[in-house]
Parts: sequence; C-alpha cells; structure tokens
Amino acid sequence: MLDLLVVGGGLAGISAALAAGQTGARVAVASRSWGATALSTGALDLAFTPALQPQARRADRSLRDHVEDILAHRPRHPYGGMGLATTLASLAEGYAQLQRAVAGSGLDLDDLNLDAANRPAASSMGTVVPAGSLFAPHRGLALDAGGTVGVLDRPGDPTFAAASLVRGLTYDVRRFARPPRFVAVPCRMPTLAPVAQARAFDDAALQQAFVAEISGHVADLTGLLVPPMLGLQEVA
Repeated sequence: MLDLLVVGGGLAGISAALAAGQTGARVAVASRSWGATALSTGALDLAFTPALQPQARRADRSLRDHVEDILAHRPRHPYGGMGLATTLASLAEGYAQLQRAVAGSGLDLDDLNLDAANRPAASSMGTVVPAGSLFAPHRGLALDAGGTVGVLDRPGDPTFAAASLVRGLTYDVRRFARPPRFVAVPCRMPTLAPVAQARAFDDAALQQAFVAEISGHVADLTGLLVPPMLGLQEVA
C-alpha cells in the first residue's frame, strides 16, 4: 500500500517524491511520457519575470526581487498563495533537497543565493533563458562571461538545426556588454529517433566514438550545446 502517489515525473514531481520519501513515506511516481526533463537546458528557472529584465545602466535584479514582483503582479502564480516569507523559505528548502539528491552524480548544484541575479544561459531552442542555477555539466552554457559556445551540427537532424540555433542565439545576445560567440561543431554520427538514440548511447563504444569525433573541435569552447543524448541505462 502506498502512502503517496506523485503525478508527473518532471523535476517538480521528482523533487516532491524525494522529499516525501525522506520522511519515510512509501511513494510512487506516475508519468505519462518522457516529459520535458530530457529537453532541459540544465537551467533552473526559480524566479523570473520579464518586467524586471535589467535595463541599460541598471543593476541586475536578484531572485528575491523577481519573487517579490511575481507576488505583486501575478497573484494566481503558485507563489502567490504562499506569500513572500513562505515562498523564499520553500525555494531554499526545495533547492537544498535537490542539491543533496544529485550530490556526487556529476549533476552537482552550487549553493543557492537568492540575493544574486539570474544568469543568462544558452538553450537548445536557440534562445537565452534565465537561470537561477545550473547543473554542473551546463555551467559552460552560462553567457555572462563571454567566451565561445559550440552547437552540435548533425546532418539531417530536423529537431536540432545548428545554423538556426546559432543565428537565434547570436541575435539574443546582441545587447550583452561582452557578447559570446556561437559556432557550429560538425558531427557525422547518424540521427536517430529519440528513444532509439537513447538505447544506442548505452553502448560505451558509441560514447567513445562520439567523444573522439568532436574532441578536435571543442578545446577552445566554454560550453557545447547538444540535443538530448543520454542513454536509457548509462549516462553518456
């Protein structure tokens, strides 16, 4: 007999299941599909409202500022029913829960600072997204320090068109004081359907072949933007 059924296997559902499980509850997670987690940029959007986008000669607003603006102008937002103190405490508690869960996995998270600003990060949609925090493998996609970000270019991939992504990201960062560069990184590996590709990437030989093919193109990059390429059993 279960104590709790969590509906949804995304980041929020998994975090809720982890928190409940640590209290001793018997928990099951129900998910209808692969969900959007596999398409994640690695950026955690903890609190963001476009009204507080930094303007010229104006300091970046903190995560706390964004929460306050959400509470003031979007009362139907989930934060709206909790109030400022509970929202901030819940953000810190939930983040710490996730931080402990991923510690040592290679997806480690930095400590949360609610008085820091969102960091701009490159996304696989060809846009810049606000990141309250980034998982360790994705920190090279943060765009607030200049540098050069690569975009994997696989011929025949209709879901990840490198040239279009490079154009979109280059347009999005034109306002930056030190805009990063975006370059296509060629890769001749065949494009497969998502599940077939995930199964293929359980093969260590394929993982090594992929690394060998792109290694000569990534030495000077600060980050590399790729489509979801995780194995079903093993992390590529």
